[in-house]
Order: sequence, then C-alpha cells, then structure tokens
Amino acid sequence: MRSFFISILLFGLLELILLIKAGELFGTWAPILTVLASAAVGVFLIRHEGLRAVRRIREAMTRGIVPTGEASAGLAGVVAGLLFIIPGFLSDLAGALLLIPKVRKLVFASLGISVKSSRARRGLLIDGDAVEIAPPNENPPDYIAISSDRSPSRR
Repeated sequence: MRSFFISILLFGLLELILLIKAGELFGTWAPILTVLASAAVGVFLIRHEGLRAVRRIREAMTRGIVPTGEASAGLAGVVAGLLFIIPGFLSDLAGALLLIPKVRKLVFASLGISVKSSRARRGLLIDGDAVEIAPPNENPPDYIAISSDRSPSRR
C-alpha cells in the first residue's frame, strides 16, 4: 500500500516536471491550453463512451447475451476519459493508448481481466421444465387436499 502511494506521488511529480519543461520550451500558454483541451476531450469521452456502453449493454441484455465485451470497452473508454481529465502529458498518453483496442486487450490481460466477445458466447439455448417422475415400483406420495372451507383465509 505504501508503494502505491509513493508511485502516485512520483507520477504526479513527473507530470509536474513535464508541464514545467513544456512551459519553458513552448511558453506558458501552450501547456495551459493543452491541459484544458485534454480535459474537454476527457469529459466528452466519459459522456460519449459511458452512454454508448450503457446502450450496448442494454441491447446485449435484451438479446439474452452476457455483455462482457461491451462492458469492458465502455469501462476502458470511461477510464481513458478520466486519464484525459487529469492534468499532464503522461496521463493523456495513457488515456490515448487505452482507446486503442489492441492496447486495451493487453492492459486487461496484464491486469488478469478476461475479456471475450459476446459473439463468441452465442450458442444453443435449451429451455425446459423439470418434472419429477416416480419409479414404477414405488407408490406416489399421498397428497392431502385442503378443502376451501378449512382454509385459514376463509375464517
């Protein structure tokens, strides 16, 4: 847990150093405008990818398909949007890479998340009812019929 916080701190420090260096090279306004533009892209991605993922998941569920691929693509789009909102060039690069399907699959595989297309899961669906059949040498159980006069709801 401690190494996680240290890595977050180092990531933020590296992002800050890159922003300062970009300000030295391109002037003050270039990094500021880049951060604002990437935040706008992030908000758009979260809104667009999130709504599209919800729509695709709903459509898959109405067809009776488990929406694993749609959900993971939507989650990746939302995470990419969040990375674009974080000010800095490295987080923008990570967000842009997460939008590429091949890179997304590699990231999910490295995290141990299995993502399979819902098309691969389509198959034969057998629907039926279970009926208990007594063996021929046994007598069926005696059922006690309750008359409607003795029903507790009639009292």
